Amino acid sequence: ITGQPVSTSLRDKVLGPLGLTQTTDPGTPAIPEPVLHAYTSERRPFLGIPPGTPFYEDSTYWNPSWTITRGAIQSTTIQDLNATAVGIGSGRLLSPESYQAMISKDLIGRTTALPGCATCFPQAAHYTYGLGIVSTGNWVMQNPKFAGQTGAFAYLPSRKVGVAVEVTFEEAVF
Repeated sequence: ITGQPVSTSLRDKVLGPLGLTQTTDPGTPAIPEPVLHAYTSERRPFLGIPPGTPFYEDSTYWNPSWTITRGAIQSTTIQDLNATAVGIGSGRLLSPESYQAMISKDLIGRTTALPGCATCFPQAAHYTYGLGIVSTGNWVMQNPKFAGQTGAFAYLPSRKVGVAVEVTFEEAVF
């Protein structure tokens, strides 16, 4: 749409305006140090390791770029993740109409659980999906999970408070 690579548009329209100076597209799984190591057992079935057999592997440097277009995967710091919570949660980069669409709770009462789909469940006031963002109570948040780690952020518009958390999973989860 912009005629530019995703990484350029992301830099010019999101990262720059939000002041995210420590958020970059490494282009490789080489994440700048210091790095929080992640561990997962999600490849267990593909490797033929039976359930119940202890297994987990370091997934810190797995390259998630296969999941989305080149340039859309970014490496960041906890400070920039918090700035993202504030920027996205406040709608700073959006028109009022787009912000309302993003935080819409229109799916409440319109969704059902589907067999075999862990993320297909009835949307409710305590957790509903808008347009690319989750609303939980009065918080606006996102909590993506990939390869043994999750980087969640949340923003409470009424208090103008942002929160960022990065975690990995412990061996007991595997």
